[in-house]
Amino acid sequence: MTAPISTGSDASTGDLVAEVLQPLVDVLILAGFSRTYVLDRVSEAFDRVDSDPSSLVAVHLGNLQRGCMEVMCLWRRDSEFLGPNGLPRNLPIMGNEGSFESLCRMAGVQGDPHQLLETLVSFGAVSRCGDDTLQAETPTFLLSVSKDASRVAFDGVLKQLVGFVRVVHFNVTRALNGGRRRFERTCTVVVAEELVPVFERMVRERAQVLIDVLDEWLERHKSKQSPAGRYVEVGAGAYFVDLGNNKKK
Repeated sequence: MTAPISTGSDASTGDLVAEVLQPLVDVLILAGFSRTYVLDRVSEAFDRVDSDPSSLVAVHLGNLQRGCMEVMCLWRRDSEFLGPNGLPRNLPIMGNEGSFESLCRMAGVQGDPHQLLETLVSFGAVSRCGDDTLQAETPTFLLSVSKDASRVAFDGVLKQLVGFVRVVHFNVTRALNGGRRRFERTCTVVVAEELVPVFERMVRERAQVLIDVLDEWLERHKSKQSPAGRYVEVGAGAYFVDLGNNKKK
């Protein structure tokens, strides 16, 4: 099998699409499905597509995505940018200390802070207040949170899909030779539809705590040098699962 294509910030959308599809196809073939069967199901999926591409604004963020994530995370962690209640306080745009400009500098953001700010505002992560300060709207940078839900950073979305599909592919192939598998856990139970919002809120709150703990560990270790000079982008994800309607017996 060929080596995976790089999925770094310089990866093209085409490379990311290929890295989503390749491990998925591998898993389906390993499961015993024929090439013809897989192609037929893909063709049927295209026939069922019911969306208007013109309603979405596809954005390729590249390095900007990492900068946005670093800034939003530091904003809610460093005491210089927190209010008395421990929450991110409103920041002036410019200034040597306690400003959005200094936040970007402390986060090691490359490039123009104003460009990064415009990206954060356009995705709804930050809003401008009437007193010329900036307010954090989310605990972290999300890929599509604009009020009209029209802006999507597809390179970021594809990287999330790549990460999940690669884990499934890794574990399936390791199962064939008894090798060590990577952590992959889910739980699903059929419940009353009225409980879905309650469970979704619980997942959002508790999973955010888990992601925060893991992200803080990664942040503490991201500057450690590799003696071999090799580096890998790693992380973890948590998400709400909806498998659709199921009549309870």
